[in-house]
Amino acid sequence: MSDLEELCGTRFGRAAHMRLGKKACRACRDAANAYEREQRRIAREKPRPEPRPRPVYRRVEAADVVGLLPARPLVANDWRLKVYGALSPAVEQNRRPPRRVDQHRILALQGDVCLYCGIPIGTEISRVRKDRRGWTRTSTVVLRRNWDHFVPYSYIARNPQANWVLACHVCNLIKTARMFDTVEDARHAILPHRERRGYEPVRQVLARLAGAEA
Repeated sequence: MSDLEELCGTRFGRAAHMRLGKKACRACRDAANAYEREQRRIAREKPRPEPRPRPVYRRVEAADVVGLLPARPLVANDWRLKVYGALSPAVEQNRRPPRRVDQHRILALQGDVCLYCGIPIGTEISRVRKDRRGWTRTSTVVLRRNWDHFVPYSYIARNPQANWVLACHVCNLIKTARMFDTVEDARHAILPHRERRGYEPVRQVLARLAGAEA
């Protein structure tokens, strides 16, 4: 018996001796090869999981979307029914931006100012927030122009001309698909949320712009 074979059974043990590679004795190499063959056999005989069924996608109708919304049902004399009519899947339209004529009309009506915050588009405002390390960071945000459905598209599934409004990207992201009865209700919900997200207060921005003009 060689010295390595003695060490294999006495001091180091077979598992430690197998890590010696080419210096290992024949018994250790045979044991390692047998173990690998057994593991490969177990892997082959292991039952394979059944493939997951592929999801079936279908076109969601407008009536289905309305059924999923938690919005309260509209009464018969609601102004939304008078302006847009009852929702029907037959008149569903794809989401699209307003036409160029409607864009010019809205710009002339609102004066390139956000309907909710009243700040002109293109204004630079500051934002203070904490990063992942907990440090306070101050950045500058330029308000971008967004065309918003005042009554959410997820409800009406159409693009009527009277429903388009001009909003900045900050207010539009905060409003999302919520429905409001009036513009004042929307402002009461959006403006406090802007400050909680660290954006410069609207009154402060408007005062700064008024001072710059003066």
